[in-house]
Amino acid sequence: MHFTMKNAVENNPDKRVIFIGDQTNKFVSKYGVEHHLYDDYISPEFVSRFDISYRIVGGSEFVRLNNGKGEKDWTRFNFLKHHVLYEFCKKNNINSLWLFDSDVLFCKRLSKFEHLVQDYDYGTIYNHKVYQGYMSNIEHLQEFCECVIKCYNNSKLLNDLLENEFKSNPKWGFTMMRAWKIFHDLVKPNTYDLVKNPLDGLYYDPGIALKQSELTKYNGSQVKELYLLKNGTLTNDIAILSFD
Repeated sequence: MHFTMKNAVENNPDKRVIFIGDQTNKFVSKYGVEHHLYDDYISPEFVSRFDISYRIVGGSEFVRLNNGKGEKDWTRFNFLKHHVLYEFCKKNNINSLWLFDSDVLFCKRLSKFEHLVQDYDYGTIYNHKVYQGYMSNIEHLQEFCECVIKCYNNSKLLNDLLENEFKSNPKWGFTMMRAWKIFHDLVKPNTYDLVKNPLDGLYYDPGIALKQSELTKYNGSQVKELYLLKNGTLTNDIAILSFD
């Protein structure tokens, strides 16, 4: 996160770079990132309505893994973070925004691409299962949050998922990604997929993922080597990303 946050600021000098988190990640402010506390933007009224309906729905392994992640319910957190983002935007008069996970590495200035995406509702990755990229109207966040509550109140939907998918795939569950796909299919927004359909240089590469086992040492720094293809042929050209 140290590297990606610093990189986000350096590549977007004309943008506010905002991180909504907690005290454990307040260090990002030293890179010029605006750090705000997640708990400051929770609406008790919404959370009360959400928690009345919310429950863990999934296969046996999914339930075990979710419950084994310590005190925090990560499935619940991943839903509520969209509500927090919506409340933050409302209170700060933000009507549109770029959203990326904190591990995303920026290679170009985002403002150069805004003319390409302004006519879309929002961007997605993984076959519309995750919102990522530019959103032209924050009301889509609120619509998604309300859709999630409706899904939890739809016993037929959840029972069908349990019987037809989660029992045979015990690691699967009703997650934020599943809810975004349902929301997308119901609302049919005008979206762009950053993985399948790059927009004139605006592209999200999910393959440049980092695992400790993939790191090597290069001049004392932790790096991942990316080999380049030319006309379908692997070359000896290496793009080296440092993650120290």
